[in-house]
Amino acid sequence: MSYQFAHIYTYSGSGGKEGKFTVSGCLGEAFRDDGFTSHIENPEKNVGLAFGRREVIEAAIKKYQDEFRDGRGHKLRKDGKCLLAGVFSWPPDTEKKDFTSGNEELKKWLQKEYGSALRCVLFHEDEPFQRGKGKGQTHYHSHFFIVPDSDQNMKDLHPGLRAKAEARAAGGNIIAQDEAYKRAMGDWQDKINKELGSKLGLGRERPAELKEKRLSRREQKILEYAETKAQDEGKKIKDEALNMAKGIIADAERAAAGIRSGAEKEIAGLNKKAAELKKQKEAQDERETEFFRGRDTALSKWEMPGVAEGEYKKLPLLGEFFSANYFDRVQAWAVGLVKRVQTLMSENKETKKELEKDKEEMRTVLMRLDGKYGQAKEFEEWKKQRDKERVKKPETGRGR
Repeated sequence: MSYQFAHIYTYSGSGGKEGKFTVSGCLGEAFRDDGFTSHIENPEKNVGLAFGRREVIEAAIKKYQDEFRDGRGHKLRKDGKCLLAGVFSWPPDTEKKDFTSGNEELKKWLQKEYGSALRCVLFHEDEPFQRGKGKGQTHYHSHFFIVPDSDQNMKDLHPGLRAKAEARAAGGNIIAQDEAYKRAMGDWQDKINKELGSKLGLGRERPAELKEKRLSRREQKILEYAETKAQDEGKKIKDEALNMAKGIIADAERAAAGIRSGAEKEIAGLNKKAAELKKQKEAQDERETEFFRGRDTALSKWEMPGVAEGEYKKLPLLGEFFSANYFDRVQAWAVGLVKRVQTLMSENKETKKELEKDKEEMRTVLMRLDGKYGQAKEFEEWKKQRDKERVKKPETGRGR
């Protein structure tokens, strides 16, 4: 079951300890006056009114201060209590519709309990819970303001003050008076729960696991200061981390720009080198083609010498007979042919070395452009084309 929270305080028109617990302070916070909302991050100027108005409260207070007389006929002291204000709070899990309907029931109960002395009921929806499991959720709560009629004493409306006065009249000491005050306020808590809270589905007390230690005013101030200090430090750390992150990002962007620029230059250089190698390959292909064409032409013109007159004889039984001179010329021709073929083969070997060197350099460039190791696709296609040409053009150095 969810729990309720209700309490009441009395306030004087002026004076008090350092101006604390005065009417101006109470109404200033309740009606969100400037200078009284430092504890709220986003205060709402237009508070919700369920009953009455601020003017009614202030007029009733003035009338009470002017017209009230005690049993001895004395007027109300300057610092005399003239306002009783209370708060009724809903738990963190409250939905707005439940708060709205519950607030209406609260107004009816207050009118029945205090009659004409009830001057105003308002509610707040601009404060979040600061601690506990409900931290950050809307803290729905209502304020109610009671000003005695001219013929009433504040003790008549405040059960704790009435019980304390009765204990004093009975001769009780300060301790007895305080005990009577506490019992009366406990009875008031029981009454408001029985007649109102329980009907709204609210328990008398918080569950044990949700109870928090009640802090003194000094402890609350220390806690508030610590939380503010922690928030400031957290913001400082967050700002420093943000600036550091911005610096890291800027450095990374500059480094990336430098790497990108260097890569672009390198790629441009590789592309240029690849283009030059392509031209060199084309020139080498042309030289190789010219070489084979010249070799074939030279070999085709290298004809075996014909038989001159007188270099053979026809014998009746042996047929044709060649002279020694003819065989010498054929031998010389064969030797010359072998030397020529050897020369062509040597030239072809040197040309192949140059081609292989160019191919290896192109292969390296293409692999860097592809961004991987292994046979580059473009090089493989070029190699296959060259292999086809080798089939058509044997590299042995012999004529076709």
